Amino acid sequence: MRYVSVELFQRYCGVCENPELLKTYIDAAQNMVAAYLGYDPEYVQYTTVVSGSGTAQLSLQAKPIQAILEVLIDGEVIPSGQFSTCNEFLYRKHGTFPEGSRVIVTYGAGYSAGDHEDKGEADGIIDGGDAATVYDDTAEALDASGALVLTPMPYIIKLTVLRIAALLQAESDSNIGITSKSFAESGSRTFMNYTNFDKYLLPIAGYKLLVV
Repeated sequence: MRYVSVELFQRYCGVCENPELLKTYIDAAQNMVAAYLGYDPEYVQYTTVVSGSGTAQLSLQAKPIQAILEVLIDGEVIPSGQFSTCNEFLYRKHGTFPEGSRVIVTYGAGYSAGDHEDKGEADGIIDGGDAATVYDDTAEALDASGALVLTPMPYIIKLTVLRIAALLQAESDSNIGITSKSFAESGSRTFMNYTNFDKYLLPIAGYKLLVV
């Protein structure tokens, strides 16, 4: 799913191109962000099968963990209240995950896509969210009606997608690898330029998985 809208992208870089083409830039940027982080930052439900290591900790495949839906250890259902989470880690409060045991964890992880842009904050995106949020009890993440309340997508992740998508858009119309500069006295010069996205991804390094 696209957590950066075409409308926000248009406001960010002031372009009015074909919306389908703009979606391509956004989707490509979101894929780059997901590859860099090691997971899709938008909320998804996962089922992970791992082997117990004899400790009270297991590493899952995405963060932040928003809800533990089910844990089975060698086929036995263990109440979710017996676990706590931090980042992508699942902790057993009392006891361990026996070494060699087959552990199946069904959980929800990631951020709500939200509609931050509807609040007119596209030009003020700086930061937001905490990659190390701790959930000691799933009930704490529920509202009064029992619905799951998700952590909003950090602004810095959305901004990173916008930046990369804008770079991809700038390369369109046969401009890939070309930078042109005009000089008052000597005319214009054209240089080859190969885009490296590393510096644009660095600000979200704190949201990467701690264990790969």
